[in-house]
Parts: sequence; C-alpha cells; structure tokens
Amino acid sequence: MGESGGAIDTHRVYARALAEANRAFEEKVRELSALRRASDALLEAVDLTGILKSALDIVFDEINPINCSIMLLDRAGERLLLRAARGADDDEGVSFTEADTPRAVDKSFGAAGLALSAGTPVLVVDAGTDPVFKELPGGVSIGSLLVAPLIYGRKPLGVVNMSSPEPSHFSPENERLVTILSGLVSTAVENAQLVDRLVAKERLSSLGKMAAAMIHDMRTPMHVIAGFAELIAEEGTAPGERREYLGIINTQLERFMSLAEETLEFSRGEEATLEKKPITFEALAREMETTLKDSYAKKRVALACRVEEPLSVAVDQTKLLRALFNLTNNACDAMEDNGGVIGVIFGRGPEGARITVNDNGKGIPAAALTQIFEPFVSVNKSNGTGLGLPITRRIVEAHGGRLRVVSTEGKGTTFTLDLPLP
Repeated sequence: MGESGGAIDTHRVYARALAEANRAFEEKVRELSALRRASDALLEAVDLTGILKSALDIVFDEINPINCSIMLLDRAGERLLLRAARGADDDEGVSFTEADTPRAVDKSFGAAGLALSAGTPVLVVDAGTDPVFKELPGGVSIGSLLVAPLIYGRKPLGVVNMSSPEPSHFSPENERLVTILSGLVSTAVENAQLVDRLVAKERLSSLGKMAAAMIHDMRTPMHVIAGFAELIAEEGTAPGERREYLGIINTQLERFMSLAEETLEFSRGEEATLEKKPITFEALAREMETTLKDSYAKKRVALACRVEEPLSVAVDQTKLLRALFNLTNNACDAMEDNGGVIGVIFGRGPEGARITVNDNGKGIPAAALTQIFEPFVSVNKSNGTGLGLPITRRIVEAHGGRLRVVSTEGKGTTFTLDLPLP
C-alpha cells in the first residue's frame, strides 16, 4: 500500500512539473510571436513619429493597458519629454515634437526616473498606497503602473509608461514581455534619432540609403524567425524539434541586433568591434544552408556549400556570416531573372583560410569593378543600397583578411575572402 501511495505521489509531482514546463513553453512561444509582430511593425515605420505610434500599438496589442505614453530624453539628456500618448478608447496615438511637448519632467522623476536609473521595468501593483502615483496631470487616476526603460546598449533614451485605474492590472508576465519589447523599441528609436541627426547635417540622401540597407539586411533573419516560429506553433512538433527551432530563433535574434549596431557603427565611421571565437568551416557552411537555402530556392537559385578542407578559424561568427550573406544575396539578385547556382567553397589558400563565393549571373561591368566597394555605389540592382560590399570588406579587413573580386559580364562573379588562421 505504501509503495502504491508513493507511486501516486511521484506521478502527481511529475504531472505538475510537466504542466509547468508546458506553460513556460507556451509563454515563450507567445513572447516570440509578439516579438515577430513587433519587429514587423517597427520595420514598416520610417520616422520617429511612426515608430512611437507603432510602439503604442504594440503595447496595447500585447499588454492591454488603459493608458500609455512614451517619454524621451531631451538633447541634453536631463529631462523626459512627453512625445506620444494613447488611451484605450483611442484608435491611434498622438505624437509631439520636442519643441511642442505638453509635458516635461526631470529624468529622475517618479517611477520613470526609477526605471531609467535602474535599467529595469518598475511594476507598481497598487499605486494607491503611494501618493507619488495617485494622479497624473489632467486628472487621470492610477491604480497600477508599469514603466519600462528604453535603453540602447548603455545609452538611456526614455521610458514607456503604462497605467490603469484598477490595482493589479499588470502581471509579472507583462513585465517580462515589456522587457523584450522595449529592447526592440529602443533600437528603432535610436535608429530614428540617428536619422534625424544626419538629416540635420544635410545628409538626407546618404541616410535614406543607409536606412534602406538596414531594413534590407534585417529581412533575412526576420524571415528565418518567422518560418521557425510557425513550425514551433504547429501541432505535432516534437519537443526536441521545438528546442532546436528556439535555438535557431535565438541565433537569428542576436544577428538581428548585431546588424543594427554594425550599420550604425559604419555610419558613424567607428572601427568594427569583433568578438572572435573558434568555429569550423563545416559549422559555417551548415549555418549558411540552414538560413538561406530555402529562400533562394523560391527564386530558382541553388546554394551549394562545399568544404574542401575542414579548417577552424577564429572569427566573429555573426559578422563574418553577414559578410558572406551580403555576397550570396548579391549573387542571388544577379541571377533572379533566370535562376542559377551560387557556389560557396571553404578551403585553404596561400595566406591561410580561404572562402570563395561564385555565381553564374550577370557579372559586373569592368568599369564598375573599381567602385563597388565605395559606399552607396550599386551595380545591376534596382533595389540596391550600396552598403553591402563596403560593410563586407570592412568586416573582412577587421579580421586581418583580404577581399578580392573577379568578374566577367554575362558569365558571373567570384569573390575571394582570405583569412588568417589562428
């Protein structure tokens, strides 16, 4: 009888643990889905006003506050200025410029100041117990409050304020979700503010191309994230497969953030920063095929990766893959009309490790070969931004390597990357 009772207790403990694991997994899927929707919405916004309104929409869709506002730091970084606001009954938010903002407070004021200084969200379950949170200007009563800081890297940008007249409106799950969403919004806001600064310096033409380059480069990881998120949500997907897909999604999210930071580095003329780690040619080839093969196949372009010598190189994997993706994406564009084959060969060269990327596309005119590594020079691409190859060369040279090109019009192009071995 005792053994039977022990077995029943063990079964109950196991069942509870399994139920908790399933709940945690479902919450993770929900967060990834929200992240994808937020990324899509923010990528469509073209300026700071659009980004702030999109951010308000995202907050209402995913967290459902009664009121929400976004405050950004002024140019001196001392005051928080109200830049956008929306209520639950409003169809869309209202935005304000820095000059016409209806409200400004010191950056250390209230819950906003706490969130900004701590760098983490502040959740007030019952604001009625603290006189600081009882009322906002305009007579809006507050029962509960959730404030998320907007921080890019270590740079504070502002806060997102969410409130409700009812206590306990926000949950710890809301707090965790807003932590993820605020990271995306922070990147979008930083990019938009950079755009504004460059426009003020009469660099609008170059800036528009840079923004287009960022969006163009980010589409690859976002498409991968979207595809694997859908696979995770399908019924019948095994737990092992879901863990594998989540790993791929996390890798692409890291790549997504790296793309934004790297393009901003390039626009500011900063030196490329590398985080080198050993990786095998087999792993690089596998990552390229996993990320690109299916999307290229839809354009009738085959990607063939071949490892001729199983070397290990010390590189910044994310940045080197971006360089390779830039080359293969250019090759794919050059063959999009009639299809073709892109070959990526990993092996050894006279100077160390060598990677070649070749295609049988249109080729590059001889007169353009000396210009293709200059910023904003685009050849044979109607939607080209002219930043892909300059960034690629910058990445290769930051690794102590060399990038060369040979091309014949009507026959194809070959890029050669020579990298030093450890």
